Amino acid sequence: MVTFYSLFVAISPYAVATYHVSTATTGLVAVMMIIGTMIARIFSGLITQHLTAKQITILSMAILLPSLLAYQLELGIWYLLFVRFWQGISAGFTGTVTNNAAARVIPESRLSEGIAYFSLATILGTAFGPFSVSY
Repeated sequence: MVTFYSLFVAISPYAVATYHVSTATTGLVAVMMIIGTMIARIFSGLITQHLTAKQITILSMAILLPSLLAYQLELGIWYLLFVRFWQGISAGFTGTVTNNAAARVIPESRLSEGIAYFSLATILGTAFGPFSVSY
């Protein structure tokens, strides 16, 4: 999650400096990952009925790794939008699967406490991801 939030903050200044685009376009670059995440979350429920959590995790990581490596290329703003969307799809699948897996692994007698700790990890990623980019 730290990667998700750190790139969310850093991508707009990068797009302005590299591609000299407007602030509206940088907003689209930033939001494109969220759009990909939302679309993936819609379909991940259907996919979880046909694949195991382990298979979906491997699939989403197989999508995530090339999308992270794709940032090394500077092929224009449309390419960056595509990479952000692709990474959002991976983040959507990963988020859904890890939430589902955490709920299944935690013993029922400690489910509330386990979900709270798992949610805390997500919140820490939200807090420290943008912070890590600023230094």
